Amino acid sequence: MKSRADILLMVQAKIRLLHFAHSTEQAYCHWAGRYYDFCLKLPAKWTLERKAEAFLSDLAVRGCVAARTQNQALAGLLFLYDDVLGKPLGNVDALRAKKPNHERTSPSREQVRSLRLAVTDRPNLPARLLVDLLYGCGLRVSEPL
Repeated sequence: MKSRADILLMVQAKIRLLHFAHSTEQAYCHWAGRYYDFCLKLPAKWTLERKAEAFLSDLAVRGCVAARTQNQALAGLLFLYDDVLGKPLGNVDALRAKKPNHERTSPSREQVRSLRLAVTDRPNLPARLLVDLLYGCGLRVSEPL
């Protein structure tokens, strides 16, 4: 069995060979290290898929990570096994983190009207013009400034 440092160096070398982004390298090395530490607590006879399922389920249940974080960890594990170790993972059926239900809403006409009436101009600062530009053109807060 290879050491943690050896695994991380292998992941780093493969990522640099493939010209991945630096942030991807950091994330995949992070997940490979956490996975290595987690696997030390598991029985050696477990299959690769079972270890990966246990790790991802632990992230969702005990770690309370977001769904995207768990997906990133899964991508890191897939890269580790497929590209670095050359042992492709089979079907990983882990308990998945829930994606939050977020319904986008926009303000009503009355809410927009009351906001515009609440904004007043000051000397040397056309505040109402800025608010109208922000809302009407869909600008970010820093753009009209």
